Amino acid sequence: MDYRPQFEKDVHNFTDRYNAYKKAESEGRTTEQDALTLKKEAMALSKNENAMWYLEVRNPEMGQEIQRLAKDYNRHQTLNRDSGLSR
Repeated sequence: MDYRPQFEKDVHNFTDRYNAYKKAESEGRTTEQDALTLKKEAMALSKNENAMWYLEVRNPEMGQEIQRLAKDYNRHQTLNRDSGLSR
């Protein structure tokens, strides 16, 4: 049985998906949708204060990467919203 808190499980799950994405990316096997999905997951995780605190202590580089991906996702959403309004 896994007794870790949910936020810790979420961090480890995201880290595994991130590493798998980076491996696939290096092999040229990713799509724009794959990148968007990863950024959306990063956005959700970035809003979890416990997860971000855990990353700050355990893996600050991944915490910074999650914040960068979340900002990219926000930028993408803003561009889509703005282009939708201009039509």
